[in-house]
Amino acid sequence: MLQVEVVNHIASELPVELLERAVRQLLEQRNVLRAEISVAIVDDPTIHGLNQQYLSHDYPTDVLTFPLETPEENGRLVGDVIVSWDTAVANAEELELQPEGELLLYVIHGTLHLLGLDDTSEELAAEMRAAERSCLESLGFPYRYGDEDSVPPQG
Repeated sequence: MLQVEVVNHIASELPVELLERAVRQLLEQRNVLRAEISVAIVDDPTIHGLNQQYLSHDYPTDVLTFPLETPEENGRLVGDVIVSWDTAVANAEELELQPEGELLLYVIHGTLHLLGLDDTSEELAAEMRAAERSCLESLGFPYRYGDEDSVPPQG
């Protein structure tokens, strides 16, 4: 059973169903049958505090991912994805994109990390970018990363 919960901790109304659908789509594509994924949408001060507390990074970021269980451990994937609405709005404005699409990209990026994808080398990053593009575009949003003036998610 796939359990996906999106919790909006900010005042703006956001496309929670779309974010849930993206996570489910990625899980199904990777043949994950059992998962409990929580997605929290927060502001920059909140994600800054979490980034500092858990990773000793003294700055806000776009997405944090916390894997709690892997299928190898207990037959299910359990994890948290935390994304910053403030960062999504700022980056979307700079790139002339919809903030909801930028936020969606962060959720996709974090979910891919939970699924074991990484972006620590050029080869691995290329695989992650292809998966991000495929998911984002399948949900009707453009993928602009790869342009020389754009920066992909950092989380």
